[in-house]
Order: sequence, then structure tokens, then C-alpha cells
Amino acid sequence: MVAVFLAALAILDGGAAIASRMELGDRLKRLDQTWISTPDKTRRLAATEKITAAFAALSSDQNEQACRALDEATATLLGRATIPEDAVSLRFEPAFVEPRSPAKLRIGWAYEPVVKRAVRIQIGRQTVVTTPSRDLTVEVRPEQLNPEILQNPEVGYLMPVQVGPEQRSIFLSIVKKPKERIAILKTTKQPEALYLCQYLEKSVNSPDDYESDLPIIQYLFTAELLDEGRLRLDRADTLPLAKYKNTVFRATFPRQVRGPLTIVIGLNGIGGSENMYFDLYGHGAAVTEATRRNWAFISPRNSETAVADVLEWVRKRRSQAIDRVFIIGHGSGSTLALDTGSLNPKPAAIALFGTGASGLPSSADSIPIFFAVGKQDPNIGSARSFAQLLAPRKGSVVEEVEASEQFMIVADAIPSAFRFFDARSGR
Repeated sequence: MVAVFLAALAILDGGAAIASRMELGDRLKRLDQTWISTPDKTRRLAATEKITAAFAALSSDQNEQACRALDEATATLLGRATIPEDAVSLRFEPAFVEPRSPAKLRIGWAYEPVVKRAVRIQIGRQTVVTTPSRDLTVEVRPEQLNPEILQNPEVGYLMPVQVGPEQRSIFLSIVKKPKERIAILKTTKQPEALYLCQYLEKSVNSPDDYESDLPIIQYLFTAELLDEGRLRLDRADTLPLAKYKNTVFRATFPRQVRGPLTIVIGLNGIGGSENMYFDLYGHGAAVTEATRRNWAFISPRNSETAVADVLEWVRKRRSQAIDRVFIIGHGSGSTLALDTGSLNPKPAAIALFGTGASGLPSSADSIPIFFAVGKQDPNIGSARSFAQLLAPRKGSVVEEVEASEQFMIVADAIPSAFRFFDARSGR
């Protein structure tokens, strides 16, 4: 029998919390995936105004307004108006649970919807009804939703949740003694394992900051394998998170290549993190394109030394030579990308997306540059001025994309950028 619980019968937590980075990230992912699955230019054009409004709100730390505008943009792409269900946010607190133990699913509201009606949420056979501005927590037993979990109790489980008419999914890590294992890792002498441990500890204490698509279990298993020596850095095909000197980054490496690497380094716009190129920007389109070519992809948090630090890490910690480097810069990351011309090796090419760069440093004089901008970018005038600087440069390419703007331009132009890289890769 389907159990129906009113919000008043669930574990109540008071009024709705202010929208967190996690809730913003969830909406950016939904928008990103809806964008790439919606080729209709009329809908895209209509959505660009909402996306611009969302990023204006983000720049002013108005998270609730940003979440609302992101939901409006997604709804526009879907050809409908926003509904109360759009405002609902889901998260597990914590994001992991012991085998055969109930997980706590928090159901909240990123903002107060215009239409204030109850929303029905179904998790397996369990149904709850929640109302705007009230958060609640529901206990969920993963093995009742998927009995196969009992055969392999330690897993990352993508749990389906029905929110009104919409099917969503949310990651839950099922792990034995997670807190004890994190405590053991705090004594590790392996630097990458130690940083993963520190990140796990922070995620336990500050779940609102957890933004990646990766389940906690992947961070934990990677840290343990590195600590025990069962995973060597030069054999790792992915690192969910690492730190070298002052630079935090996320990386993936080709399994087949043990000699000198071709590396693509992705630099984000303002407020972006190392997860942007992996989880967003066309659902990780740049990472997918690099992987197809047996190239490594590394995305650091932006800083003046970020690119130099990750290249040094590859050479010293991973003990791998570097064949060639391609740099991608989005928004403010474009300026950092252009400043890499003095590095060794010098970038074979640079791809820039959206407005951000205003000049060309002399160190970039001999580097081929690809530049893409959406025609609906609010700063299209500045972008065209920068494009004029590229016009006399041999081998550089400028692309203006219709029905695109400052954020979605990355997803729209990544294929063109990698074709540009191909011509300069010796392939």
C-alpha cells in the first residue's frame, strides 16, 4: 500500500533555508542538460534573458532570485511556465549512509513559488506532500527501492524521485563505517589521499557546499586506494579532487597513453569551480571531447599560478612527460588563458568562450586563438572589439553563435573548439 504522509507528519525543520551552492548547482545542471537537448532556437532565444538575469543575481549573491531565474529559463526551454515543483530541492543529509540503514532525504524549497500549492513527492512506494516555505526530512531505505543493493552493499546509488510530474534522481553513497574510515585517512602520508580526506570531512560537516555529481563513495575509495598504495598516481585515470601547492583541481587521464600527454586545461568564469567542465558546459562536453582523443583534461580553480601548478604536478607527482597543451578559458578565465603564453610547453592553441578578455598580451602573439561568443551575450559589444584584435592574426578563428549567451556559449561552441585543436595537434 502506498503510504501518504502530510508534511506535518514528517520530520519538520522549520522555515525554508536560503538557497545554497548545492541548490544553485542542481539548477545549473538541469538548465545545462535541457539546453543541449533543446535545439529550437526560438525557445533558446526566449530563455537567454532569464539566464542573463540569473547570473546577474548570482553576481550579487542573491541566490534565491538566481534559482528562480534558472528555473524560469529551464521552463522556457521546455515550452511551459514555471510550476511549484520547480522550486523544490532534494538532498541527502548526510550524502552517505551505512548499509541497511535509513537515509535522510531533505525536501526543501530554493525559493517561494508564485503559485503556493502543495507538491506531491514519491520515493518508491512512499509518498509525501509538502507545502511552500516548509522543509521536511523523510527516511528512505535504499534496499527497498532497489533490492540488488543487498548483493553489493557498498555502492553509489542514483535514487529516482518523482517530484510532481517530473522524474529526478539524486546520488546516495552506501558505505560501511564512513566516519571511521575518514578518521583513519587523516593519518595518511600520501598527499592526494590526505586532501581527499579533508574534503570528505568538510562535506560531512557542510553538506550545503557539496556540489559535484560524483558520489561521496568515489572520493573515499580513491583516497583509500592511494593511501594503501593500490593506486599509483601515474596509473589513475581520474582524480575527483587534488591539490598541489595552492591549486585545487579535478582531472581525467587516458588509459591507453603512458608516454607524453596531450593535456587540455579548462579555466572557469567568475565563481566557477573545478567541477564546471565535468558536470556542466554541455554535460561535460569538453571532457568527453578530450577523452575521445586520448587527451587528459584538467580543470583547476582559477588563479595566476593554476596552469603552471597542474603542469608541474603532472611532471613531478604523476611522473609523466607532456607533449602539448591546449588551454580553454570561459569568461574571466579567458584572461588567465591568454596569460599562459610564457609557460613551458607553450600552449599549442587557446580557445576562449564569452566575454572576459580585453587585450592580447605579447606572450600570446604566436599562439592560435579560437574565440566564440553568443550573439545574446549582454557584453557582445566588448566581445566584438576583442574579435577585431584577432582579425589580423593568422590562424585565429572567431565564431558568433545565434541564440546563445555568456554561459551556454561553452556548450554550443566546444565541438568547434576541439576541431580547431585537432588542426594543431599533429593528429
